Amino acid sequence: MSYDFIKAEQTTATKTTAGVIIWSNPNVDVQITSEGKVLKDGELLQPKDVRYKPYTIYIKSGEKWRIYSAGFNSLYSRMVLGVKLGTKTIKLKDSTKGYVEGNIEVVKTYYNAITKGVDTKVDKELSNVVPKAQGTPMKDLLDEQTKTQVEQKLFYTLYEAKNEHITEDGAVFPTKELAEWHQEKVSKGKGNAQVVLDYNGGYVLAEQIYFQEVVYNRTKPYTNFIDVLNNNQGIVSNVQDEHCKFDKLDNEHGFRSEICFMTLRKQLPEQVSKHQAQKIQGALERYSDNVKALDESIVGLEALLKQVK
Repeated sequence: MSYDFIKAEQTTATKTTAGVIIWSNPNVDVQITSEGKVLKDGELLQPKDVRYKPYTIYIKSGEKWRIYSAGFNSLYSRMVLGVKLGTKTIKLKDSTKGYVEGNIEVVKTYYNAITKGVDTKVDKELSNVVPKAQGTPMKDLLDEQTKTQVEQKLFYTLYEAKNEHITEDGAVFPTKELAEWHQEKVSKGKGNAQVVLDYNGGYVLAEQIYFQEVVYNRTKPYTNFIDVLNNNQGIVSNVQDEHCKFDKLDNEHGFRSEICFMTLRKQLPEQVSKHQAQKIQGALERYSDNVKALDESIVGLEALLKQVK
């Protein structure tokens, strides 16, 4: 069965700042949490059936990914406990504590003829199983936020420092002087190659003549020689210092604002240093959070006033 490809020894556990544990396994395309939730790519996954709560998942069987339906308990038993439940199921001793060590019981349900109801019997052997995934290295993210929490969304883009000069053959050099030295050879090589083409020598021979002038110690920087011949732009320089731009001040990137912010926005420089951007980012986060809180309070107040009427 494909569930057998899920090895608890391969499961890694991550703890969030809120103390929630997230388990991941390389052979399953979803993650599960100690709160009993199923995540996919950091987003909460909804069961396809509200009553039985099976989730659509993919399990890697050998080299192929196959689609299956699985409940949370089945995923937890294989990913964390490393056991097969069979006809049994998992029960929490204290529902408020979640799926943590010491709070889990494996039980078997059966029909009680005396009470004419469904009872459960604890499987003492499986209930004492220590989560195998807990033995793997825990990534303690006490100083970080995770996908299950509100991620920090930067309102700026960092543009790294660049100092590159590209010649007509696609070669990149760190200084203009080196690029000019190489471009001179490229220009001569292209001139010689064009003579061959003018006498119907063909591109293969033309490139070989080009190589007599231009020697590459590494893999040639271009794919097609004809592109080199057609490129007459000379040296293209891309030079810039490291800087940041606040180009994400919109709802799409999680920024909330009011009309009064338009005046402040005009005061933001086109470019700032990384250190300055980090300080401004903090102030913008506090501002955005306050605007969000104000909006929510207004909505809540309006809802209460409607009830009074």
